Amino acid sequence: MKKIRFSVLALVLAGAFAFAGCDAMRGSGWNDDPFGDGGSSGGRISIAISSAGYGTDWIQNIMDEYTEATGVRFATLQTDPINGNLASQVANGNAATDIVITVGGMFRAQNNGMLEDLSGVYAATPEGESEPISEKTNRSVYERLLTDDGIYQMSWINGAASIIYNKTYIDGIAARDANDELGADWEENLPRTTDELNEFARKIYAAGGVPFICSPNISYYDYLRLVWWAQYSGLETYRDFYRGYYTNASGERVPAENAEVLNDPGRLISMEAAGDLFGTAGWFHSDSVNLDFEAAQRVFLQNVTPGVDETGAAMMVCGDWMENEMRRNLNGQEIRMMRVPVISDIVDNLPDKSVSREQLATAVQCIDDGDTLEQAQAEIPGLTLNDYTRLQEARRMVYSSAMGHMIAIPANRPEENKQRAKDFLIYLCSDGAQAVFSETLNGLTMPYGYTPETSMVSGFAASRIEAYGSDAIFIEEDGTVPMAYLGNLMPYGDYEYRIDGMQLQGQSASEIMNLVDANLRSNWSSYFRYHETNTAS
Repeated sequence: MKKIRFSVLALVLAGAFAFAGCDAMRGSGWNDDPFGDGGSSGGRISIAISSAGYGTDWIQNIMDEYTEATGVRFATLQTDPINGNLASQVANGNAATDIVITVGGMFRAQNNGMLEDLSGVYAATPEGESEPISEKTNRSVYERLLTDDGIYQMSWINGAASIIYNKTYIDGIAARDANDELGADWEENLPRTTDELNEFARKIYAAGGVPFICSPNISYYDYLRLVWWAQYSGLETYRDFYRGYYTNASGERVPAENAEVLNDPGRLISMEAAGDLFGTAGWFHSDSVNLDFEAAQRVFLQNVTPGVDETGAAMMVCGDWMENEMRRNLNGQEIRMMRVPVISDIVDNLPDKSVSREQLATAVQCIDDGDTLEQAQAEIPGLTLNDYTRLQEARRMVYSSAMGHMIAIPANRPEENKQRAKDFLIYLCSDGAQAVFSETLNGLTMPYGYTPETSMVSGFAASRIEAYGSDAIFIEEDGTVPMAYLGNLMPYGDYEYRIDGMQLQGQSASEIMNLVDANLRSNWSSYFRYHETNTAS
């Protein structure tokens, strides 16, 4: 992978920055004065960062490059891995560093007027490049962050979560499959629909393997449930759940004052699709009920002999951070990410219903091949533009952590500090800085248009790039709207992080959704008080 040095940028900024060397300090105190000078840092930038599966080496390496190019020094305060008090301190106007990098969004802080407007950063074109950062940014991210009065946050990961499979494990199963159902070329025929996913799991199980593993206390399989919900219902209907709108019988989009959003059938249908996996005997590793997420990942990553050692599993749902997070447990095993299969029930909710359930996989393959409507119609006579467009949208959907990994500049910082921070963020979005990010994280990327050469990255990262490229539609628990960041609305209410365990223990989709809906209805007034039509918001 190319690593770009920054001599051009150094020439541009040399006059502004006179300090040399890197002064990176790692600590835990948010209110520390990292430079011991009362916050007047001269040619220096202070950063607070919350780390998780992606770690913090990526920002340290980029800072090192920036210091070499500009002379600007850094101090970093590394906080706890799940955001801790970073976002709340910013929201309360108590930020003590020039840049804050969180695991979680800072939308309450944004609502409180405590974030600096980054419109100028997005409008800037990194030195030596041809388009502004606003144009480089993934559309799904940019459009979600842009407000009527500016844009205040930046995402630092082009994150994706989907089904990850242990290629080494499945290869072993295929080699020992007496009935040769999987076949040696099984990887060329990965599931395109949920019907095909079920069939793929059946073949693995029939050949003596364990199709899935999970942890009951983290609900990673929500990444599938939410995407399947959005696929079935359509992107806008899915997002309207969080925004508190629904379409009434007259076709009008109106506020859901009485929790009418809960009537969207996609919520139950997606739960049923996941239930088809959890509800089939033998498809989940028997130890799943006892494993935390790291233990489940360690079991999944075992390179074992199916039928002899029952430790391993073929698939689990996780994110593209797995390779970095579990680096010490990888010992030659090949893991890959597949695209989320399209929910087969979508055919019942297409505008024109011109695709049958049996034809759906063919339609998805046409999309994967980049076929025009006319080319797809040669395979599926009668396929309409409306239906093909909906399926194209569904196929681009993936659960993403991009909207939950944010960078911001606190508004309370001195103006000179904020300007230095903005200059650094422009640099952060350059192809050169992104190359450093990608190199540090084995090929993962930020959402600013940089794509590393697949020959230069790990097989796992290459599979993620191949699956989603740079134009994915990101699906997440939407924390960008007041009903979420002020009202604490979540798609499964108080049952968040419990759904995997509930389905693993045999509760049906309808039973679970009845519990979820009762909980959401009982709390709807507390969510809806923050609806944009309510003056109390």
